[in-house]
Order: sequence, then C-alpha cells, then structure tokens
Amino acid sequence: MIKIRLAVLVMAVLFVGSATVSAQTTVLANRTSACTLLPGYTIADVVETARNFEWAEDTAPGLVVINNKIAATGGLEFDFLLNVYWPNYADMVEKQGRWLQSQAGTNGRRGFDGMATCSDNPRMSSVRFATDAPAASSIAPLTAMMTTFCELNGTSANDVMAAAKRIGDNLGATALVTRRSFGGPRIPFNSTVGMRFVFPSWDDFGEGMDTINQNPAPTGQNSMSCSTASLWSSHRIHSRNN
Repeated sequence: MIKIRLAVLVMAVLFVGSATVSAQTTVLANRTSACTLLPGYTIADVVETARNFEWAEDTAPGLVVINNKIAATGGLEFDFLLNVYWPNYADMVEKQGRWLQSQAGTNGRRGFDGMATCSDNPRMSSVRFATDAPAASSIAPLTAMMTTFCELNGTSANDVMAAAKRIGDNLGATALVTRRSFGGPRIPFNSTVGMRFVFPSWDDFGEGMDTINQNPAPTGQNSMSCSTASLWSSHRIHSRNN
C-alpha cells in the first residue's frame, strides 16, 4: 500500500545512512489554508475560478497551488488546501503589503465566496528543496503530490534533508522539507518536519510507486518517526518566473 511503502522507505533511508547533500540556500515562505467545498460545488469549480483571478505582478505570490485530498491520513475534515508560496519572507511582506494597500476601501475579501470556505487561521511554514528546485512555471497544471509528517526525535537538519532527497530520488519526485513557523496546533518548537514529494505527472507517480514496490529497501531502527503518507491532486493556479 502507498502509505506503508512510504513509511518503510523513510525508515530505510535513515537506517542505511544519509548521503552528503549540498545545502539549498533558498528558503521559501509558504502559507497553507484548509478549505471546505460548499454544497453543489466541486474542486473543478474552485480551480477554474482561481485560475481566472487577475494576478497583478506587483502583488502576486510566486506560486499558488490547490491540493485536493485523494487519500489523506488522519481523517482530515476539509476538502482541499490552498498553498501560497513566495521566494522568501521579504518578498511575502512586500507583495502582501502592496495587496493590502490595494484593498483599502473594500472589504478585503477575495476568494471562493459561495463555493468554499477557508480557515481564517492559516499556517506559515519555511520550505527548503532537498532536490533541485524546478522553475515554478514548469510545474505541471495537474499532478500528484505525496506528503508525510515526521517527529525528529533529535535527528539533525542535514539528516532530514538527506532522507528527503533519497526518497525523492527513488520516487522520481521533487522533494521539499517544511518546518512550521506560525499557526496550527501547539507543538514543541523544532520537533517536527513535513515532507512533500511533487511528481512531474500522475504517470510518473505511478512509475515511482511501482519502482519502490518492486525494489523494496531494507528497514531498520531510526530516530525520526514519520507518519503514513497522504496523496493529493495538485493543481497549479498561478506562477511567476522569479
């Protein structure tokens, strides 16, 4: 099963040992909002509406993605995630500041009113690439993404990045490591990370899963403990080139 295999692979990577990983200096700023569809609407309606927004260059984020759950761990009580990325926190502050100024005199609302409701308390995370970072505009309009969350239990940042890279390479996917900065349930600081694996296409997801199923890696004890994976359908909504 998908969940079991990813958990096994995470354990195997840490047991076998971490390869040397060149540090990715780029740290993205990421805001994640959980959203629920209203009766009579589908994810296709939301995606179409979002893609028709006007994204002004002086206020737009670097990348906007809608992830709707296909097989999510933990009985999540929402339908999709709205993930907004900026190249760094300074860019986020600049673009969001201009956007807020442009909304002066209005109710400031821009979203899926009547189609979906989104949380008023999003999470903010710092995101690093464990594999080579693709250009935002090269991300497929529709593809697969797998996610998992891990308790560090003393695992070093370098070992986390090495583990994510090894998994991404085995799956043929872009690997990202996320650390929550603000929001969400209260947890001990610097105790957990998230991993995201974004595939070039759904076909590549199928091939990647077949590869690790047909060539299972050895398992063993390790300090980092990761959950079973969640599978998402990832819709690229907007991207800019910087």
